[in-house]
Amino acid sequence: MGEKPEVPLRLNALTRAENKAVLDGKKGNIWVCGLDAEQPWCDETKCEYCSRKCYFVAENADLVEKNAKKICPQCALEKYGEDISDRMKRMLMKVVNDFA
Repeated sequence: MGEKPEVPLRLNALTRAENKAVLDGKKGNIWVCGLDAEQPWCDETKCEYCSRKCYFVAENADLVEKNAKKICPQCALEKYGEDISDRMKRMLMKVVNDFA
């Protein structure tokens, strides 16, 4: 198996900017992972609530606490929906619907 490719620069810049804005200078204690297995720059994990496979970009580890829970978007919406902005909810719902 070869080396993992780097995260595309534009994608990385957009996701980091979005996450930094939401975190407002703090580190997150929940890491909402994606569902797209076709992104070879991501690492695979399992949602800590439902055990569904989900994927994260290890390069963003500096944005979360060392032992942050890694969870899927569906569980993020179910468990933390009232704490998530409407804009973020729409993005997470789109991911869930795209990979349902």
